[in-house]
Amino acid sequence: MDEKFPLIRGQNLLDDISTANKELLRKKLSAGGFSAISTTYAEDLCDTSDYAGTRLVQKYGRQVGLQRYNELKLKVQGDSARAFEQAKKDEDPFGIQMLDSLRERLRVRTTSDGQLYGYTTEHLEGLAYSLTSQCKVVWSIKHPWEEK
Repeated sequence: MDEKFPLIRGQNLLDDISTANKELLRKKLSAGGFSAISTTYAEDLCDTSDYAGTRLVQKYGRQVGLQRYNELKLKVQGDSARAFEQAKKDEDPFGIQMLDSLRERLRVRTTSDGQLYGYTTEHLEGLAYSLTSQCKVVWSIKHPWEEK
């Protein structure tokens, strides 16, 4: 494995793993009531999770690595949906309550699920933020980022 740069056969693995739109992520987290400090931390977790995803592809090969990465994303998306349903209120923001619920779900998952391929609770949280920037996870009912 190349420790310096995640390449397989000349291809940059970040093209398959990193899809985060940081500007959109910031807007969505702000709508959910996240502070600037929490938003910066979320961006860093997103980057850390992307790196862990490239390591999966390096370790298992492109096809199996991406399959495992997508399996983890699906688990986190499900946990995020359950956290959203538990925390949602008619009035925003409720993102911090949702985050507390999601973190608890991720802690339980990391202690009970043997199929995480080396991902930590923080890596899984980073996946939730990547999914946020892909419009698969939301932290608020209102969507001010859609307003023109």
